[in-house]
Amino acid sequence: KLEEKRVDPELVAILRLAFAEQQFPIYVFGPVGRGKSFAAALVYARWTSTVAYLPYSDFIGLSIRADKDGGVTRSLPNGGCLEMSQNEWWTWIKTVNLLILDDLGTGHSGEWRCEIMSKLLDLRRGLPMLLTGNLTLDGIKEHFDERIHDRILAGGLVKVQGRNQRREGIEGRMYLVEGE
Repeated sequence: KLEEKRVDPELVAILRLAFAEQQFPIYVFGPVGRGKSFAAALVYARWTSTVAYLPYSDFIGLSIRADKDGGVTRSLPNGGCLEMSQNEWWTWIKTVNLLILDDLGTGHSGEWRCEIMSKLLDLRRGLPMLLTGNLTLDGIKEHFDERIHDRILAGGLVKVQGRNQRREGIEGRMYLVEGE
């Protein structure tokens, strides 16, 4: 079970405010290791209705398959299989109560990313959506385009700074292996 105390309390408070004020999409951004994905996972765990949590690169890949191949098929961790037609995929993306995309801008760099992000932002306009990423606000414009940049900037923006939590205590986890 996720512990709220592992997420910066100020970040939790700001996210609660952004959700209460319905500033969608909410984009949480900053350098690596600052707790953005962990905060998104906490939102996921605490959300009381249907939620989809997808790494951005998976979302883009599945959306490309839905549009190019006419549907999505994906293995599930429990051994099952998810199968959706193109229409079912985009209907699900639009109707899920909360959509979380983690690590915006990672992976896929092809031309499809702008088209898919534009479609996503149109479908979910005004609906609960949380995006996390390392892209700066200018980086969004460079990675996507000005149209997507403006749509993301129209929502809530949360810049996360502070220390890199992944590097804390690294000395205690490092081992020296001396070769011959």
